[in-house]
Amino acid sequence: MAAQATVAPIDTARWAEAQAGELEFWQSEDRTALARYLDGIYMAALGINLDSIRGLSVLDLGGGPMPMAALMQLPVLSLTVVDPLPCEPRSWPSTVVHRVVVSAEDYTGPSADEVWGYNVLQHVRDPEAVLNTAKSHARLRVRWYDWVDSKIEPHHPHSISAEWLISQFDGWRLTVCTKGSVRVPKVQHFCAIVAERT
Repeated sequence: MAAQATVAPIDTARWAEAQAGELEFWQSEDRTALARYLDGIYMAALGINLDSIRGLSVLDLGGGPMPMAALMQLPVLSLTVVDPLPCEPRSWPSTVVHRVVVSAEDYTGPSADEVWGYNVLQHVRDPEAVLNTAKSHARLRVRWYDWVDSKIEPHHPHSISAEWLISQFDGWRLTVCTKGSVRVPKVQHFCAIVAERT
Protein backbone atom coordinates (compact mmCIF):
# COMPACT_ATOMS: atom_id res chain seq x y z
CA MET A 1 0.00 0.00 0.00
CA ALA A 2 1.40 3.41 -0.93
CA ALA A 3 1.98 5.93 1.83
CA GLN A 4 -0.61 8.63 2.17
CA ALA A 5 0.78 12.02 1.15
CA THR A 6 -1.38 13.79 3.73
CA VAL A 7 -4.22 13.14 6.10
CA ALA A 8 -6.69 15.96 5.65
CA PRO A 9 -7.95 17.89 8.68
CA ILE A 10 -11.68 17.80 9.40
CA ASP A 11 -13.91 20.77 10.14
CA THR A 12 -15.08 21.78 13.60
CA ALA A 13 -18.59 20.36 13.19
CA ARG A 14 -17.29 16.93 12.18
CA TRP A 15 -14.83 16.95 15.07
CA ALA A 16 -17.58 17.91 17.54
CA GLU A 17 -19.61 14.91 16.31
CA ALA A 18 -16.62 12.62 16.87
CA GLN A 19 -15.99 14.03 20.35
CA ALA A 20 -19.62 13.51 21.34
CA GLY A 21 -19.36 9.86 20.29
CA GLU A 22 -16.13 9.39 22.21
CA LEU A 23 -17.55 10.95 25.38
CA GLU A 24 -20.60 8.68 25.13
CA PHE A 25 -18.32 5.65 24.78
CA TRP A 26 -16.43 6.46 28.00
CA GLN A 27 -19.58 7.34 29.95
CA SER A 28 -21.76 4.44 28.82
CA GLU A 29 -20.11 1.91 31.16
CA ASP A 30 -17.00 1.29 33.25
CA ARG A 31 -14.15 0.92 30.74
CA THR A 32 -11.39 0.31 33.30
CA ALA A 33 -10.83 -3.36 32.40
CA LEU A 34 -10.64 -2.52 28.68
CA ALA A 35 -8.24 0.36 29.33
CA ARG A 36 -5.94 -1.87 31.41
CA TYR A 37 -5.97 -4.56 28.72
CA LEU A 38 -5.13 -2.06 25.97
CA ASP A 39 -2.49 -0.37 28.12
CA GLY A 40 -0.70 -3.71 28.41
CA ILE A 41 -0.62 -3.94 24.62
CA TYR A 42 0.59 -0.35 24.24
CA MET A 43 3.27 -0.71 26.91
CA ALA A 44 4.69 -3.91 25.43
CA ALA A 45 4.81 -2.48 21.90
CA LEU A 46 6.41 0.80 23.03
CA GLY A 47 8.97 -0.66 25.42
CA ILE A 48 7.43 1.00 28.45
CA ASN A 49 8.44 -0.63 31.71
CA LEU A 50 9.25 0.59 35.21
CA ASP A 51 12.95 1.09 34.44
CA SER A 52 12.54 2.72 31.03
CA ILE A 53 10.39 5.62 32.28
CA ARG A 54 11.24 5.92 35.98
CA GLY A 55 11.73 9.56 36.95
CA LEU A 56 10.86 11.00 33.54
CA SER A 57 8.29 13.68 32.83
CA VAL A 58 5.55 12.56 30.43
CA LEU A 59 3.20 14.58 28.26
CA ASP A 60 0.28 12.34 27.25
CA LEU A 61 -1.59 13.65 24.20
CA GLY A 62 -5.15 12.35 24.12
CA GLY A 63 -4.85 10.29 27.30
CA GLY A 64 -8.58 10.49 27.99
CA PRO A 65 -10.19 9.74 31.33
CA MET A 66 -7.76 6.90 32.15
CA PRO A 67 -4.25 7.94 31.15
CA MET A 68 -1.89 4.99 30.96
CA ALA A 69 0.81 6.24 33.34
CA ALA A 70 -1.79 6.89 36.05
CA LEU A 71 -3.96 3.82 35.53
CA MET A 72 -0.93 1.52 35.47
CA GLN A 73 0.75 3.47 38.31
CA LEU A 74 3.99 3.97 36.41
CA PRO A 75 6.83 5.73 38.30
CA VAL A 76 6.98 8.89 36.20
CA LEU A 77 8.23 12.15 37.66
CA SER A 78 5.23 14.08 36.34
CA LEU A 79 2.28 13.45 34.05
CA THR A 80 0.47 16.07 32.00
CA VAL A 81 -2.56 14.82 30.08
CA VAL A 82 -3.79 16.94 27.18
CA ASP A 83 -7.30 15.95 26.13
CA PRO A 84 -10.30 17.98 24.92
CA LEU A 85 -12.86 15.78 26.71
CA PRO A 86 -13.86 17.06 30.12
CA CYS A 87 -13.23 14.18 32.52
CA GLU A 88 -14.08 13.71 36.15
CA PRO A 89 -10.88 13.90 38.21
CA ARG A 90 -9.70 10.49 39.37
CA SER A 91 -7.27 9.77 42.15
CA TRP A 92 -4.39 7.32 41.81
CA PRO A 93 -2.13 6.70 44.78
CA SER A 94 1.24 7.19 43.09
CA THR A 95 0.69 9.63 40.26
CA VAL A 96 -0.44 13.22 40.22
CA VAL A 97 -2.16 14.01 36.93
CA HIS A 98 -2.12 17.55 35.60
CA ARG A 99 -4.95 17.85 33.07
CA VAL A 100 -5.08 20.40 30.27
CA VAL A 101 -8.50 20.43 28.63
CA VAL A 102 -7.57 21.42 25.09
CA SER A 103 -7.07 19.63 21.79
CA ALA A 104 -3.52 18.42 21.17
CA GLU A 105 -3.32 20.59 18.05
CA ASP A 106 -3.73 23.68 20.26
CA TYR A 107 -1.44 22.73 23.15
CA THR A 108 1.30 25.29 23.81
CA GLY A 109 2.29 24.33 27.36
CA PRO A 110 5.56 22.99 28.76
CA SER A 111 7.62 20.26 27.12
CA ALA A 112 8.42 16.90 28.74
CA ASP A 113 11.11 14.26 28.54
CA GLU A 114 8.72 11.97 26.64
CA VAL A 115 5.51 12.56 24.71
CA TRP A 116 3.08 9.65 24.44
CA GLY A 117 0.17 8.99 22.15
CA TYR A 118 -1.89 5.80 21.94
CA ASN A 119 -5.11 5.37 19.99
CA VAL A 120 -5.24 9.09 19.23
CA LEU A 121 -5.08 9.98 15.55
CA GLN A 122 -8.46 8.50 14.55
CA HIS A 123 -10.13 11.03 16.86
CA VAL A 124 -8.47 14.40 16.23
CA ARG A 125 -9.10 17.38 13.94
CA ASP A 126 -5.69 17.25 12.27
CA PRO A 127 -3.43 14.19 12.74
CA GLU A 128 -0.35 15.87 11.30
CA ALA A 129 -0.72 18.86 13.63
CA VAL A 130 -1.04 16.51 16.61
CA LEU A 131 2.21 14.77 15.69
CA ASN A 132 3.87 18.16 15.24
CA THR A 133 2.82 19.00 18.80
CA ALA A 134 4.30 15.71 19.99
CA LYS A 135 7.60 16.28 18.21
CA SER A 136 7.96 19.90 19.27
CA HIS A 137 7.29 19.10 22.96
CA ALA A 138 9.48 15.99 23.38
CA ARG A 139 12.89 16.68 24.90
CA LEU A 140 14.09 13.07 24.51
CA ARG A 141 11.60 10.90 22.60
CA VAL A 142 8.09 10.29 21.34
CA ARG A 143 6.35 6.96 21.98
CA TRP A 144 3.38 6.56 19.61
CA TYR A 145 0.97 3.66 19.05
CA ASP A 146 -1.95 4.02 16.69
CA TRP A 147 -4.44 1.87 14.86
CA VAL A 148 -3.93 1.95 11.09
CA ASP A 149 -6.08 1.17 8.06
CA SER A 150 -9.17 1.40 10.27
CA LYS A 151 -12.74 2.06 9.23
CA ILE A 152 -13.97 5.66 9.31
CA GLU A 153 -16.94 5.95 11.67
CA PRO A 154 -18.80 8.80 13.39
CA HIS A 155 -16.39 8.77 16.36
CA HIS A 156 -13.35 7.91 14.17
CA PRO A 157 -13.12 10.55 11.44
CA HIS A 158 -9.64 9.52 10.25
CA SER A 159 -7.92 6.42 8.93
CA ILE A 160 -4.13 6.53 8.63
CA SER A 161 -1.61 4.14 7.14
CA ALA A 162 1.49 2.85 8.92
CA GLU A 163 3.62 4.30 6.14
CA TRP A 164 2.15 7.76 6.66
CA LEU A 165 2.72 7.57 10.43
CA ILE A 166 6.32 6.43 10.01
CA SER A 167 6.97 9.22 7.49
CA GLN A 168 6.02 11.82 10.10
CA PHE A 169 9.19 10.95 12.04
CA ASP A 170 11.61 11.58 9.19
CA GLY A 171 14.86 12.85 10.69
CA TRP A 172 14.29 11.13 14.05
CA ARG A 173 16.07 7.94 15.15
CA LEU A 174 13.49 5.15 15.29
CA THR A 175 14.41 2.66 18.02
CA VAL A 176 11.05 0.91 17.63
CA CYS A 177 9.08 0.76 14.39
CA THR A 178 6.65 -2.13 14.45
CA LYS A 179 3.65 -2.92 12.27
CA GLY A 180 1.32 -5.73 13.27
CA SER A 181 -2.16 -6.92 14.19
CA VAL A 182 -3.88 -7.72 17.48
CA ARG A 183 -7.35 -8.97 18.41
CA VAL A 184 -9.11 -6.33 20.59
CA PRO A 185 -11.67 -8.10 20.30
CA LYS A 186 -11.72 -7.89 16.49
CA VAL A 187 -8.46 -7.93 14.57
CA GLN A 188 -6.99 -4.45 14.23
CA HIS A 189 -3.77 -3.33 12.57
CA PHE A 190 -1.34 -1.07 14.41
CA CYS A 191 1.91 0.81 14.09
CA ALA A 192 4.14 1.39 17.13
CA ILE A 193 6.99 3.89 17.05
CA VAL A 194 9.60 5.05 19.53
CA ALA A 195 11.36 8.03 17.99
CA GLU A 196 14.36 9.72 19.58
CA ARG A 197 15.80 13.12 18.87
CA THR A 198 19.00 12.99 16.85
